[in-house]
Amino acid sequence: MRKTFFVVSFVFVFLCACYAGAQANLVETYELVDTWTGYEGIVNFGTIGAFAVDGDTLLASIKYKGSNRVYRFSPDGDVLHYFDTGTVLAQGIAVDASGNIYCSFENHRIRKYTSEGKYLWGIGTDGIRAGEFKNPNGILVHPNGYIYVVDTGNLRIQKFTANGKFVTQFGYDQFSGFEDYECEPHSIAVGTDGNLYVGTCDNGIYIFSADGSYLDKIYQNPSCNGSSYSIYSISLAIDANNNLFVPVEWYINSGYKSGILNLSSGGACNLIEGTEMSGGAESIKALAVRAISQTSQELFVAVQA
Repeated sequence: MRKTFFVVSFVFVFLCACYAGAQANLVETYELVDTWTGYEGIVNFGTIGAFAVDGDTLLASIKYKGSNRVYRFSPDGDVLHYFDTGTVLAQGIAVDASGNIYCSFENHRIRKYTSEGKYLWGIGTDGIRAGEFKNPNGILVHPNGYIYVVDTGNLRIQKFTANGKFVTQFGYDQFSGFEDYECEPHSIAVGTDGNLYVGTCDNGIYIFSADGSYLDKIYQNPSCNGSSYSIYSISLAIDANNNLFVPVEWYINSGYKSGILNLSSGGACNLIEGTEMSGGAESIKALAVRAISQTSQELFVAVQA
C-alpha cells in the first residue's frame, strides 16, 4: 500500500465528463478525484518543474534533496520508471510520436532522451544567437515534427528539426516590450488548429502559426461570471476541443486568490471548482490534460505549497 507523508508539492487530478463534436465549445464541470502527495520509498514531491502526457502515462520532472529526475506515472499515480537529468531540473518536457523525450533546462540546454531515459543529444549554450538560449522553459513537439522552445530570457520562440537543427526564430517583436521577467513568455502548447499558444504572466496568450507568423493576442484579462482575472501562465494546457487551461489570480479584500481557468474555443469560461487557493498563481507549477475517452478527460495540476 502506498503511504503519504509531508511534502511541499502536490498533484491534483480532476475528472471531467466532456463532450466532443458539436458541443466542443461547452465548458464542463471538473471534479477532484485524486491527490498525489508523494509515496514513501518511491518518490517525494519536492519541486515539480513540468508535465507532459505520453499516451496513458504522465511524465513529470521532480527535484527533491538534490536529485533531478523525470518520472513516468501510471493514470493512478504509480511510478513506472524514472531517469536522472543531472544537476538541473527540467523546466519543460515534450514527447514525440516515437516516444522520445525532450527537456529544456535552466542551464540553457535542450536534451533529447529515449522513452526509457537514454541520453541521445543536447543542444544550446548561454547566448543570444540562433540555437543559443537564456533560461528556456516551455517546449513542445508539433504534429509537423518540429520542436518549438520558449527561449524565455531572449524573448523569443526557437524552432528546430527533430535532430536539433535550428530552423527559425520568432516572437521577439511581440515580447520585446516586457520589462518584468515574470511576465516574459514561459509556456507553449499546440491547438487542434495547429497553431501555437504561448503563455505569459499578466500579458495574455499569444497565438502564432506553425511557421512563426503572429496571429493574435487573447485573454489578457479574461472576465468570467462577473469576475476579472489576471493570467499567470507559467504553465498552459489545451485539450482535444481546443479549450485552454491557464493559471489565474485575482485580488479580494483578504488578499490574492488563484486557480485554474478553463477558456473554451467558443469564448466561454469557467473557474474550475476545487482549484481555488489562497495566494498568487506562481504556486501553480505545471498543467496537463489527458484524454480518457471521447467523452471524458483528466486535468493534472501541480501546486507547490
